[in-house]
Amino acid sequence: PVYLPDVKVKLYVINGQQLAATSLVDPPLGLYLSDDGSPLFAAANATPEEDKGVPIELSADERLGPVASIPEFQFLNKNSKFKVGGRTFKCFKLLARATRKDPVTGQESVVAQVESESFKVTTKKGYDGCRKAEYLYAHDPITDKTFANLGETTITNLKNTFDGIETVEDLMHLVQACRSQPDMEMRLREVLNMARDAEKYRNLTRMLTEKV
Repeated sequence: PVYLPDVKVKLYVINGQQLAATSLVDPPLGLYLSDDGSPLFAAANATPEEDKGVPIELSADERLGPVASIPEFQFLNKNSKFKVGGRTFKCFKLLARATRKDPVTGQESVVAQVESESFKVTTKKGYDGCRKAEYLYAHDPITDKTFANLGETTITNLKNTFDGIETVEDLMHLVQACRSQPDMEMRLREVLNMARDAEKYRNLTRMLTEKV
């Protein structure tokens, strides 16, 4: 790899529901300020530019070639509360784009870009999946108030997929049964939208073990 000092790299937060990758010829539809003017994120020692992209420093590495150092990111709002044009976003993606300005024409062209997988931003309470009460009761019905990170649709899918799952105790027994049946566990995690989030599923199982 050759280090090109005139190459610039920016990092954007974009809508994670986009099915198609962002075109190289179109400007990224970056997200930063909500309708009420509050920022979605903060980047250490960096400020988003007019196109909502965060500039990333480049350096030359003898072994790797050009290296981009991503600044520390802190999300200041969760996706369910962040609104632009009155709409919320179920998830986000990160988009890194490298551009270079032609020394003769002055035109800027895209050299390369890459997108992350979609992800959600939630609160610690929502991530743990626990309500405000210190403990859960075995005979509590499963609702979005009992489990903060399970919406009504997810709970309906859970009950439709696994017969007899109505209470906290029922879910606890199901999770315990899944420990010896990997296929069932994967099916449960898919229904709970935790197939790609092992830590979130571990938090759920820990809560059912320690707080019921």
